[in-house]
Amino acid sequence: MDYKPPTQYSFLPKPLDKLDFIGLFEKDPFGNSLFIKRILIAVIGWITYFRYTLYNKLKIEGTEYLENLPVSNVIFLSNHQTYFADVIAFFHIFCSVKWGFKNTIVPPVYLLWPRARNYYVAASETMKGGLLPRIFALGGAIQVERSWRSQGQDVRREVDSTANERIVRALEHGWVVSFP
Repeated sequence: MDYKPPTQYSFLPKPLDKLDFIGLFEKDPFGNSLFIKRILIAVIGWITYFRYTLYNKLKIEGTEYLENLPVSNVIFLSNHQTYFADVIAFFHIFCSVKWGFKNTIVPPVYLLWPRARNYYVAASETMKGGLLPRIFALGGAIQVERSWRSQGQDVRREVDSTANERIVRALEHGWVVSFP
């Protein structure tokens, strides 16, 4: 398989973007700072870490399949609906694999510089439902308008044709997690 580097975006002008070897001025395809996103993922990761290691005892298998995946153009599709817990668990696993952990998220040193090229598909009404969902949206939400449901009610509206374009941009930059 030929290696194709992910699409790069920067807040710096084109000639100066090569100087940003740490990624402080790098941004995602939607204009969000990857440095701020890393901080957000780390903070949420530290807050939720004990839930996955002490309370729920997250059992991880198969991380060897993640090790050799390309850095972009990977989509994970689930077979069930979810809220934020599954997405946060995926982010823990992706970050730990980036740091070389196999089937574990212990110890949480991977939260010191987490993988920030992760995205997840979420209903836009969910991500606008309060302060916490808005903060989570900065962590990589690809917001889509559902054509069949809104505010807990069944509706009929046009399909959000721009959703595919946003998902493609995210795929060109990293990995995407989607739940139905």
